[in-house]
Amino acid sequence: MTDANPDRVAGTINGHARGTHTDIGLPHGHASATDRYASSANRHAGAANADIGSPNGHASASARHADAAAVAHRHARRPAIASCDWGGRRRGHSSLVDMDARGRDAIGLRRGAFVLAKAEDAKEVGSRFGNQKPGFWLIKDTFSRSKMPQRNNLLAQTEKNLVSPLIKQQGGTNMLNRWGKQLRANSYVVACVLMGVIGALLLIGWASALQAPGVEIGPDHTQQAYVGDTILYNHTLTNTGATTDTFTLEVLSTRDWPVELVGATQPTGTLSLQVAAQITAPFQISLTVPSGAAGLTDTTIVTATSQLSPTVQDSATDTTIVVYHRIIFPFVAKRWPPVPYQAALNPIDNTDGDGYYTVSWLPAGLADTHVLEEDDNASFSSPTIVYSGAGTSWSVPAPGRLSGTYYYRVRGQNQWGYGVYSNVEAVTVPRFLIADTNLAAGQCTTLSWSFTGIKKLHIIFGYGYDKEPVPGQGSRQVCPSVTTTYKAIVTKHDDSQETHQVTVNVSGTGCGDPIVWYFAPTTYQVHAGQPFSIFWHVECAKGVWLIIGSGSEQGVVGHGSKTDVVIYSTTTFKLKIKKTSGDFVYASFQVKVI
Repeated sequence: MTDANPDRVAGTINGHARGTHTDIGLPHGHASATDRYASSANRHAGAANADIGSPNGHASASARHADAAAVAHRHARRPAIASCDWGGRRRGHSSLVDMDARGRDAIGLRRGAFVLAKAEDAKEVGSRFGNQKPGFWLIKDTFSRSKMPQRNNLLAQTEKNLVSPLIKQQGGTNMLNRWGKQLRANSYVVACVLMGVIGALLLIGWASALQAPGVEIGPDHTQQAYVGDTILYNHTLTNTGATTDTFTLEVLSTRDWPVELVGATQPTGTLSLQVAAQITAPFQISLTVPSGAAGLTDTTIVTATSQLSPTVQDSATDTTIVVYHRIIFPFVAKRWPPVPYQAALNPIDNTDGDGYYTVSWLPAGLADTHVLEEDDNASFSSPTIVYSGAGTSWSVPAPGRLSGTYYYRVRGQNQWGYGVYSNVEAVTVPRFLIADTNLAAGQCTTLSWSFTGIKKLHIIFGYGYDKEPVPGQGSRQVCPSVTTTYKAIVTKHDDSQETHQVTVNVSGTGCGDPIVWYFAPTTYQVHAGQPFSIFWHVECAKGVWLIIGSGSEQGVVGHGSKTDVVIYSTTTFKLKIKKTSGDFVYASFQVKVI
């Protein structure tokens, strides 16, 4: 920009200087010579002898406008403008107007704490900044000499008195508000997206963790032994995963002593266990102390590896400390008398729900025989010995177990006595079941039931029979002649009902219990005096009697029979059927008079 007056040049961003000999804040307040340069933001300097404006940006009298904050952002282009530091010492030429506490130039809008210009009615800087020097001027009324601000407060006061009014004057407030709103909106969007991504990742991780396989084995053992001893260590494996898994067990001795997993097939150092989710299975390790091992210590490590995920493993350690022979060193034997070690009972499988299942266990060390006990409560208040022998399993014999829950435990026995009991395992036989589900015609089996907390119970015991009221717990022998479904109708205390049923599949021909193929009328509703007929067909019965209403029994032929009747009120018709065992069963229906 150039001025028409050759005496001086003053540049602004958006305007021209028009007067002559304009004063642009020289150190001693004098007018500048020609070709003087100075910068000012968005302001005009017009009249002669213009002064730098007061904090509101206006010059008094004929003074020109000057932006103190913009002046603070600019360097004097000629070595005519100087400034002072925090100690009041004058700085060299071409310095910035403001200095920070460390003697370096301050930045941003905070430059402008001091303006080296002579303003109308301005006061000189006081002794706080050293000796007064002419030409060191502070904008009018910005500070008082008696209350000169500290360094930080000085910057804040400058912003308050100089910068803020200028921003407002230029419409900067609305601009800043728009920037702020846009920034907040963008921040909210980013925050929501990040929260959604994090939530999805957490959900995926959580779902994966629920399905991940897991295994835990334990406990660790430490035991003393003698040369030639065989030590049995009892462990448990728990499937901590969410699905059934098969685990490979491997065992090794750090001293290569003879060690094996009890019950393992070749090689003896490995064993596979299939364990349902959240179920614990026992197993044993057998370690033999070789000759010449006195005074040594061996660590046996057993590792379980998931076959679903081979990286999922867990291990347990057994430490065996071999002591010297008792003849050499007097001692009290740790296991005296040498009764058997503890046996380990396996989980009992009864997935088919019938009364036949097998109980098995891992052998107890030093045991000659094993004794298996059964009870109907976990405290074993009245146990029954169901097996005693050298084997490691027992199966329920005929006619099977009735409905209910059964508890089992086992312990080893030798000439010195009994070992401690094993863990307890339980098995449940459903409340309504049949001992055999497949029979030849005429063969018998046992139907059993066990219902508690009910109002009443009825059971249909044969093909075409009426339901019979029975106690909540019991059993009965049945000998179906054809494939038959037996039903238990349970009435609860709120009078709601539920039905349980089991089916016996019968093959071949022959007679067992009677069969009521049909017993029915031509219609179940008649007018009084209207004749109708009833029909029946019964096989495998020793005798059949027809009873109409409250009348007497009439012996009838069971095969393909019919009779015509007339009734005048609702009537029940009943067949009384004799079984080969001498018991009676019944079939009936009712015809209603309308």
